[in-house]
Amino acid sequence: FFFFFFFCALLCCATGLHRVYAAPVQRTHFAGLCSFALFLQIVLFGGLLVFSYMIAYQSGGMWLREDFYREQPDVRFKHQMLLLLQGPDNTLLTWSTLPKYNALTPSSFRVPTIKTQDQDRDHDGLSDRFLFEIDVPLQAGESVQSVELILVFDYTLREYVYLNMESAVYIRHTGVAGAAVDVSGELRLNQREPFPHNGRRTLYNTSILDNEASVPELQMKSILRRYNERNDSTVLSPAYYAWTPSSGQAGTFTVSGTVLIPEDRVSYRPGFWQEIKHGWVQYLAVLIPMLYVVNRLRDYVFVNQIVRSVVKRECDKSHRA
Repeated sequence: FFFFFFFCALLCCATGLHRVYAAPVQRTHFAGLCSFALFLQIVLFGGLLVFSYMIAYQSGGMWLREDFYREQPDVRFKHQMLLLLQGPDNTLLTWSTLPKYNALTPSSFRVPTIKTQDQDRDHDGLSDRFLFEIDVPLQAGESVQSVELILVFDYTLREYVYLNMESAVYIRHTGVAGAAVDVSGELRLNQREPFPHNGRRTLYNTSILDNEASVPELQMKSILRRYNERNDSTVLSPAYYAWTPSSGQAGTFTVSGTVLIPEDRVSYRPGFWQEIKHGWVQYLAVLIPMLYVVNRLRDYVFVNQIVRSVVKRECDKSHRA
């Protein structure tokens, strides 16, 4: 045991000192209240906060004025429609679910056979597609060259923005004397302005085909004009048409279609906290790298004593075991 310690002592003397522990020595700089060093400190960090905000703001997108999310709407057919068929020499065949409209057009009134079906393919309680078929009987010598149809739906959004409105699908196609037309397309939300982030939006939960409207307001062009003036509406887009020419024999004219109801892109105005959170992230993205630059500049200034300050050094304290 004695020889082991003697050997270790000889080895230390031969190789010199060995580091067994290290700790940083802190140097603290002090300056008076009216000193240039304190003024520089305030300018650096004040400028850091202001300049970082200016960069984040001027680069664009700091404050979130509009955001988007996707939602499949709850769409239900309201069993309301207006059909107008036009033949040669502007002859008309009309039918509507509005008794008042039918009474105004007794000479062109024609009762069709209507079939509709809602399909929920993924069984989530929301309709994924709407199928319809309208068969209009034709008399001898009658033919159809143009079709106009309005279908009315109940449209609801619930996930983030609550919206309940009465919406419509407008179908129009013209061709040679035909026996049938088939249309397919997607029901899409048309917004002129973003929705508010909370509350209930039921401004347009009013009748598109109003049986109490005046006679001029029951015309097709008046209905479409009022619908187009709305901020929130629906359109069939894109719409694809297949026109079947007529064989010349009297029979029926068929209007059929498939309306797909997929997820839609909904625009809304973010709430206060969402806007603050987004702005804070944009601000930090500029502040953190700028803080690194300012700290390196401050270290250079004080370590090299470019400005006058009082330096106190805290030395390590020895402790005896």
